[in-house]
Amino acid sequence: MKTVLSIAGSDCCGGAGIQADIKTCMAFGVYCTTAITAVTAQNPYRFINTNYVGDDVLLMQLEAILESATPDAIKIGMLPTVSAIKIVAETILKHKLTNIVLDPVIAATSAGGKHTEIEKHLEEWKEAMITRLFPLCTLITPNHPELANFMGQEINNLEQQGYEFLEKSLCKGSLLVKGGHGEGDICKDILLCADGVSTYESKRIDTNHTHGTGCTLSSAIAGNLALGHDIKKSVRIAKEFTRQCILKAADADLYSHNGPLIHF
Repeated sequence: MKTVLSIAGSDCCGGAGIQADIKTCMAFGVYCTTAITAVTAQNPYRFINTNYVGDDVLLMQLEAILESATPDAIKIGMLPTVSAIKIVAETILKHKLTNIVLDPVIAATSAGGKHTEIEKHLEEWKEAMITRLFPLCTLITPNHPELANFMGQEINNLEQQGYEFLEKSLCKGSLLVKGGHGEGDICKDILLCADGVSTYESKRIDTNHTHGTGCTLSSAIAGNLALGHDIKKSVRIAKEFTRQCILKAADADLYSHNGPLIHF
């Protein structure tokens, strides 16, 4: 059986983070191990607080997992501190880990909240991500606002600025820019690889039950990389899976708004 290691925060309401990653991997028949970076207090309506587990606990989780087996792919979500970024980067290098998918989470957007520890040291945090972690990644999956934040500029020419981002961050991998935050009836994601650009378009689903979309997409990509698919096929399969999860969430009626995706 193939395995994915998810390094991410815990969502107490089960919609995003580690919980979404486990459910996603299960849907693809992939075993998911987890290193929890932070414990959050949140619900579909608001992000209340987050507590970093601490350097020692994060490192001990990673070492415990990696001394038993090497995962076939890694999904990285919320890293709330600069020290957490450094620990994860050093672990990837030490254990020669591959198939690294990074969802560069800055804020819990669907809950309208912020990860306060990241906000306190945002510029230092971004610098550590760009210099320490991005160069190790197979795929980085920011949405438009996240890419603009890292670039420090408005995104006007996505293809050109996307390649500039890859060059700036010394990332030898690929970039998937998610278009769900845009307007209009069509959602367009763009995958920038060394061998060209791929565009994924789908009709926008009329629902606000989208909590955990980024986590689901990135862990689905990691799961498919673990299964042996290439980047383009992994993204295509993960996109369709995430779309089906959103469609089911639209009918689930769990919360009045900002409900979680349904993975089953």
